[in-house]
Amino acid sequence: MTVAWWAWLLLWLVLVAGTVVGGYFLARSLWDKAMALFDELGRLQALSQRLEVVVEAAPSTWVHPLVATAADHDRWRAGIAQRQAQRQVRRTARHEAAFRRWIRWWG
Repeated sequence: MTVAWWAWLLLWLVLVAGTVVGGYFLARSLWDKAMALFDELGRLQALSQRLEVVVEAAPSTWVHPLVATAADHDRWRAGIAQRQAQRQVRRTARHEAAFRRWIRWWG
């Protein structure tokens, strides 16, 4: 059984047309995604500029640990102790609330 030449031509035309249509939809999708990416990059640049202004306006209180003085270390230790105490208070309140729920459930 042989296939006529026009059948092969029709098959190839359909394959080429399908490839062109698929390429069009792929290119359109990529174009839309690229434009969305550029919009996001523009917003990121604007945000970066605003952040730069805020950072420049803020006072610099950060001190590198290698050049910190004893007073800096004492201030850091006091801050750490204060945060630990606050965290302990929150943990104790959470544990007491859980214990009350258990007592209510099992009591």
